[in-house]
Amino acid sequence: MIVCILEDNLVMQHRIENMMRKWDGVEKILCVSSNKEFSELKNIDDIDLLLADLKLSDGLGVDSITLFSRINKKGICLVISSVVDGKTIMKALSSGAVGYLHKDETEESFKNKIEDAFSGNSPMSAIIANNLVTEFHTLRHQNIVENSQEKDIKDRSQSILTKKEVEVINLISKGFTYAETAHYLEISVKTVPSHIRSIYNKLQAHNKTEAVFEARSLGILD
Repeated sequence: MIVCILEDNLVMQHRIENMMRKWDGVEKILCVSSNKEFSELKNIDDIDLLLADLKLSDGLGVDSITLFSRINKKGICLVISSVVDGKTIMKALSSGAVGYLHKDETEESFKNKIEDAFSGNSPMSAIIANNLVTEFHTLRHQNIVENSQEKDIKDRSQSILTKKEVEVINLISKGFTYAETAHYLEISVKTVPSHIRSIYNKLQAHNKTEAVFEARSLGILD
């Protein structure tokens, strides 16, 4: 097994390297300290296990994780980091990492979680899992609020015009003449200008272009 350690803290890098050297089956260990160094490796597609830190001197390790996942379809990537905010965790996992371990893991826990990853699971430190769940619920709540707000805006905007006025402005926006609009809606040609005046007044528009623009801005027209 070929292992690559992406870590710019040399003390931590050596600690992980020493732990990995105790494993049977580890043939080679590569140590790099930056995204640049990782990208310059000539055998990325041969790496079986990438252990990546996130906070590097030249940016987030997510860049290397993304590169690894794109080039290497058989290897496994685990994040080993002290960065525990939910957004960063989700970004790392969505980039291709299958698990996320905290740097304070004991050697035994570290070993167990890596073995768990090779068994097809997604190991995660308790604090990481907790923050990930918190972030998920935060995003879910935000989506619920945003969807509710969008619905309220749409409901309010559509209530500005009557159903018939919406039909009229929709046809007018498509280039229908007054006569064509009246024929399509089966109403008198004389009532179309009345609807138009009402639409202009409600949308505070002075002409067809302004009325169509306002109607689209309010979500009345697609």
